[in-house]
Amino acid sequence: PRRVLYIVATGEDALYMLRFDGAFRLLARGGFQASQVYFQKHLIVLVGGTVYGFYDPASNPSSLRLQNKKSPPAGSYEEYLYKIYRRDNKLIYKREDGTVDVPDGWSRFFICQDKIHKVVYSGGMSTFVFKNRKYSYEGEISRIHASADMLVFYIVHARNAHLYFITAEEKVFQLPKITCLKTEGNVAVVSTCT
Repeated sequence: PRRVLYIVATGEDALYMLRFDGAFRLLARGGFQASQVYFQKHLIVLVGGTVYGFYDPASNPSSLRLQNKKSPPAGSYEEYLYKIYRRDNKLIYKREDGTVDVPDGWSRFFICQDKIHKVVYSGGMSTFVFKNRKYSYEGEISRIHASADMLVFYIVHARNAHLYFITAEEKVFQLPKITCLKTEGNVAVVSTCT
């Protein structure tokens, strides 16, 4: 039997879900552009600063429709951490205080220990919570990857970039402009250009 792959691709004006079993087949086209996509059984997308989630869209591709809801006003630490729950074919997010909403005002996100972590870019600063500690950095985070023990991200500044590793300690490296970041376990691969 042939192995089936499900692929989510984002274009300039739409998000596409494809099935590959020797040939590509379009399963669904979402009429929105996502600036960040996370797909491992569940699909989580960042669209216009709002995070949307879909439960197992490969088994129900027609569920790729956005529903706009208003979020309650931002609060404290809890506004950065959400647990992920399923409601029908959608994913919903609950703060530690039990508030349920469709989070908005996000610039990036990362998933760690079964929680989605919000990254907010405001006033020239990127802010997030990792391992119960709040971090703020000057500049907008371009890419961010998390594992249970490590957070890796980079911020591009004019002609160079800063690459950050947060584990039990924090390390920062200045590199030429970073173009790509990929992590697998405790290995990080970084591409740069001069």
